[in-house]
Amino acid sequence: LSLLNVDEIIDKYRQKLDKLRHECHTTVDRFYEEKCQELQQCCVEKIGEKRKKIHELKLKTNELIREQDATHMTIFAH
Repeated sequence: LSLLNVDEIIDKYRQKLDKLRHECHTTVDRFYEEKCQELQQCCVEKIGEKRKKIHELKLKTNELIREQDATHMTIFAH
């Protein structure tokens, strides 16, 4: 084997390795983007649920305040 043949063989396998590396990076990037989207969606859903719960609590609090005011006015009206 001449030195030239060895260099050609090394170059050939290095190209294959470079291609594999590129494909792996592409796969990792795709996976990363997918997980980022899943995280975003999960956070939006959780925040939506929390906002809905807060809204329900505000409505209930207002209802209780109105009931208390009505009871208070009834007591002092007699």
